[in-house]
Amino acid sequence: MSPLSSAVHSHPQVLEARRRELGRLRQAIPARVGMQVLLFATPTLAAVFSFAAYGSAEPNNFTAPHIFSAIAYFSIMRFPLVSGTQTWNARCC
Repeated sequence: MSPLSSAVHSHPQVLEARRRELGRLRQAIPARVGMQVLLFATPTLAAVFSFAAYGSAEPNNFTAPHIFSAIAYFSIMRFPLVSGTQTWNARCC
């Protein structure tokens, strides 16, 4: 065992600080998972609801060019969500 590891294990204050740190990390994991779920689910749900609303409101204009354009716009919309989420995670966690 190295001198550093024996010194760290012999101090109860260090062990207590490490225990608190691990507790905080365990509390942050569900929030991080929730953010990731929202990140990936939001654009998909927005696309599904938009297609359902547009298809029921304008069934005759629900054509391939409109659908592919909408898919491209929803793909573009994903980038700000990803960068914003990464910025939020970097600031808070």
